[in-house]
Amino acid sequence: MLTPAQDRSVKQKSSSITSPPSVSVKHTKRRYAKLTVWKIIFYASIIFITWLAIRKPEEMPRIVYFFEDYIQHSLAFLYLALIMTRAYPSVSRKVIWVFLISYGTFIEVLQFFVPFRDASITDIMADVFGLIMFEAMVRIKRIVSGIYCSPLE
Repeated sequence: MLTPAQDRSVKQKSSSITSPPSVSVKHTKRRYAKLTVWKIIFYASIIFITWLAIRKPEEMPRIVYFFEDYIQHSLAFLYLALIMTRAYPSVSRKVIWVFLISYGTFIEVLQFFVPFRDASITDIMADVFGLIMFEAMVRIKRIVSGIYCSPLE
């Protein structure tokens, strides 16, 4: 049997283990909810951009024709990189680059097999330019805030 002093210390230890502070639980739930929203936005964007990539050019919304094709690619991949950074904050920028370049290549392969679309290596180059703009934005933000930034950390 335990002495009364040992019994109290065991109860104190077990109560501190089982009941974490409610502030951190609220903070964790809120952070999880924000990450979930960003992930939904990211995957919805991937689906929407893929849908646009395999449609007939005549069926595109008018806003799409406002910009030149290469500008559209660059802005789309800049946007995807920014959203992916928010949806997956622990993922390195190198992984973001690999994923999005693979996605851009996948889109071009899809367009190769769609009869009314053309695949082009210059489109992939425009996608990479969007990622270069993303990298520049990250570096400028870190320089302004005084944080050292190594390449693709």
